Amino acid sequence: MILGQQPSQRIQGGNELETMRSQSRRDLKHGRLSYDLVGCAMDVHRELGPGQDERLYHLALCEALRQKGIPFEYKPRGRLIHKGLVADEFEADLIVDDRIIVELKAMESGFVPEHFTQIICYLKFWQRDLGLLMDFGKESLVHKRVPYSERSREVDA
Repeated sequence: MILGQQPSQRIQGGNELETMRSQSRRDLKHGRLSYDLVGCAMDVHRELGPGQDERLYHLALCEALRQKGIPFEYKPRGRLIHKGLVADEFEADLIVDDRIIVELKAMESGFVPEHFTQIICYLKFWQRDLGLLMDFGKESLVHKRVPYSERSREVDA
């Protein structure tokens, strides 16, 4: 008997853990797609390691997405027009499956507030509700989900 276990209790098998993980992915905004996307990025990082030029990670991630059959747009550009004038121009790294905006970095330091501001601007401009910041510059891939809701005009917790 395991310490603290009642004799009538049964220990749950490993399948329950996988069921909980699957449920967690479904509960997240675009959970399955973001899970697959991060998986592709981890594969790229494992193959290339840290310290490469950021553009190499862009190209490798695009190829990984292509091989998985995940649709994406590379370096989409847009102009914010206000009263007939170009107020700002935007260029995201990727928009995946027309749902998730991805911003790739290869940094020695961590994410700073400007990175979150950048992706929030992209989320507002392209009217999407989830961004992913990815940093390939560390020994392990670092990624942050940035869910956004226009209704509250702020980042969701």
